[in-house]
Amino acid sequence: MLTLTRKEGESFYLYPDESLDPNMTIQELFDKPIRIELHWIETRSVARIKIDAPASIKIAREELC
Repeated sequence: MLTLTRKEGESFYLYPDESLDPNMTIQELFDKPIRIELHWIETRSVARIKIDAPASIKIAREELC
């Protein structure tokens, strides 16, 4: 599980790991559901988000892509 802090207007991406076979089906890629939870709101403009995803799914903050 990963916890991100995002400010208003910031985002993140979920995408498949580059090492995966591009011919994989959606069912093979998502061997379990992705769970996204709004964990905590610090102020009106900052929130903590918990993401629980399969290891085959990469999570990246928008500013790092």
